[in-house]
Amino acid sequence: MEDKTLAAALAGLLHDIGKFAQRAGENGKHAEAGAKVFVQKGWQEIFPRAYWEDLADAVASHHLDTAKPNWKETKRIVKITCLADRLSAQERRTGDEQQSKSQEAPLQAILAHLVLDEEQEKGEKRGFELKPLCHERETLFPVEKPQSVNDVGYQELWKQFAEEMKTLKDNAEKSSAEGEALFVSLLALLRKYTWCIASATPWESKPGERTLPDVSLYGHLKAASAIAVCLERAFTDDELDQMLALREKLEDWKQPVAFLVKGDFSGIQNFIYQITRPEAEASFEHVAKRLRGRSFFLNLLGEVLTDYLLRCLGLPAVNVVYLGGGGFNLLVPKDASTLEKLDAAYRNIERWLLEQFHGALSLSIAKEEICAADFADLRRAFEAQNEQLQKEKSRKWARAILDEDFYLPNETQYHVCRICHLTPLSDAGTCSLCSMHAQLGKKLPHATSLAFVYGDLSSPKGTRIDQFAKDFGVTVLLLDEEEKQALLSQLRGLKNPCRVDIFSVNNTDFLIQGAPSTLGMGYRFFANAAPLAKTRFVEAGMEPVEEGDVLHFEALAKAASGAKRIGVLRADVDRLGLLFSEGLRDDRKNLTPTLSRVLALSESVDLFFGGYLNELCRDAAQEWAQRLTDDEQKRIVDKMDGVFYILYSGGDDLFIVGPWDAALRLALLLQERWEEYACGNPCVTISAGLVFVKPHYPVQRFAEEAKGALEAAKDAGRNRIGVFSQEVLWRDGSVSFESLLQLGDELKDAVENNELPRGLVHDLERLDRQRRISAARSRRANPMWTPRFYYTFTRRVKKQTRDHLMKSILEAITALRIPISFVSLITRKE
Repeated sequence: MEDKTLAAALAGLLHDIGKFAQRAGENGKHAEAGAKVFVQKGWQEIFPRAYWEDLADAVASHHLDTAKPNWKETKRIVKITCLADRLSAQERRTGDEQQSKSQEAPLQAILAHLVLDEEQEKGEKRGFELKPLCHERETLFPVEKPQSVNDVGYQELWKQFAEEMKTLKDNAEKSSAEGEALFVSLLALLRKYTWCIASATPWESKPGERTLPDVSLYGHLKAASAIAVCLERAFTDDELDQMLALREKLEDWKQPVAFLVKGDFSGIQNFIYQITRPEAEASFEHVAKRLRGRSFFLNLLGEVLTDYLLRCLGLPAVNVVYLGGGGFNLLVPKDASTLEKLDAAYRNIERWLLEQFHGALSLSIAKEEICAADFADLRRAFEAQNEQLQKEKSRKWARAILDEDFYLPNETQYHVCRICHLTPLSDAGTCSLCSMHAQLGKKLPHATSLAFVYGDLSSPKGTRIDQFAKDFGVTVLLLDEEEKQALLSQLRGLKNPCRVDIFSVNNTDFLIQGAPSTLGMGYRFFANAAPLAKTRFVEAGMEPVEEGDVLHFEALAKAASGAKRIGVLRADVDRLGLLFSEGLRDDRKNLTPTLSRVLALSESVDLFFGGYLNELCRDAAQEWAQRLTDDEQKRIVDKMDGVFYILYSGGDDLFIVGPWDAALRLALLLQERWEEYACGNPCVTISAGLVFVKPHYPVQRFAEEAKGALEAAKDAGRNRIGVFSQEVLWRDGSVSFESLLQLGDELKDAVENNELPRGLVHDLERLDRQRRISAARSRRANPMWTPRFYYTFTRRVKKQTRDHLMKSILEAITALRIPISFVSLITRKE
């Protein structure tokens, strides 16, 4: 990255740090407060000396007054920061209902304000506590009245932030900071402490002018930094002056400001579940590990390729608008050189994907220019971008097929990988990629760090992913704590260490004292929960699992109640694409999908599915375990650390496997917590599909069946779960999933207490099947079902039990299959 680009990125990232300082008690306007602490605390010493003066000026003077004479003589970096601040702040279009002091106005949850129908109610107004970022519910979830949003709360948060900035300063004093590594650390630190701070607050006296505080200071700083980079790289001094002259009417600037580049991967889902038969494994033990490792690898692939594009273009990480769920969005400069480099990098990626995955995975890219007005409303750009992307997908591999090598094999291969059935091999066996996926799946639950190594580093410890080294210049290491310390010792012992970025996994205490100058530090949230063996897990008829190792699907089925099955859960947010484009729009409040608000929504969804999901699985496992009554089952579960296996979680969707009855409880808790996280907004719902299979069932088959159940739930109206071949709403009403599961529990208790013959459950299942068949044929209810039901129930059930259950069963008649199937499985003896 060029020095000027890095300086512009840093200026954009730091320009509003005075808002944080001001709310913590620093005197003066926020620009003055920022400049004061920047100098007084010696923070300029963190950065290369060449940047000191420019960064201090950008922080102090980014509210450039163009009404003053000689304003054009202002430093270029100040002009750039001023414009970036204005373009990034386009979300401040209208006001909040209630006036508040800046230090007393909480950051409001953006999910609560999404709306798809102006007549529809929104979510409850909730805000975030002032806490450093972590993955715990008490931190991530918004509350009705945040208690810490006040002078004292800001002072405490500022104190913690200043302490960690001191660590960066101390490191810089011992080892002159390398700019790009430092930028990684600073970005992570600002995210940790400013994610919960409102960028702008409703302090204005006039109601119509009060800002809606739903964008964090971190989101604003990140957007401003990305825009500043684009302005520095592609704008002349004259163009900057012309834009500044229009600062109050930037929408009149019709020339492109930057390009929005969207990448979308095709074939990800099919590739993840390409493990067609568990019989292909030497043992069933490896299927779960390989599946989890494969999904992690593909998540990592998106990050590595995005990182490669940024390095080819000479751009920092802030220029990633969105990354996850099989795609990405980048903000890149408009100059011809950048676009040429983008095309060359894309060609290299396209070639590599074809060589590595033989057409199973592909990447399509579309770019759309955006002008100043688009920063206030990105819908036009999104629509044009998506239209272009569909065209690109329709001509996938268009350039590659013109090459003669596309049709002719480079060498003769007589075998194919026995696992993925995709990679050609000279001898029968397993390809290197599938072998590495199994290693990743085994290592993931124990990993504490993820390292990106740029350059040569001899024999580092850890699980290596070196498929990217030759073409993309990076080797990825998955490390436990011991391996991380060994890597740090190795770097400290080198006279000229290569650039390395180390990201702590699910831990935001990431700074390292005395870090080498070329070491970037940060953190990543991974949904990496997996069931582990507390001791050596040995059960009759299944593969043993060593202490601390990941349990296989057979062990999960063994832990289930009744039938020995696993539950396969897939879920995602309903209409998320529409929420990004239209949900951020509210004509009543003049709100639109600005760049900062898009970033805020992306961050919010990612924190739930990437950050909180591990804790959700832990809570669901504990609640499920408390229900267990069978001593043998308790014995098995006591040997497990966790019961849920997160096979995939990225963007807004998830794929989890666990004991079948535990998966039922997890699904219900998932919806409950998502509804709480989304502030009860009826526009922001989640749908799921849940199927139950034997542990040796082919992976690709159960993945498709779970996907089919999810799609059926969405087709039935969304905000539903598809389970036992039935689609029902989550809550509220006698035929909701919650009430049906409760009825299932009551029927189960009645069977176990000998109040209800188990054979009667099968009779009810038969009667229900007859009712459904008759209704499907005649398109009306069979009038004979009710008397038959009454007769069957009256003959075989005592009055007290009958009176207790009769009403609930009749109310649930349209979805009786769910509680009946539940009881049939949970009372089965296997």
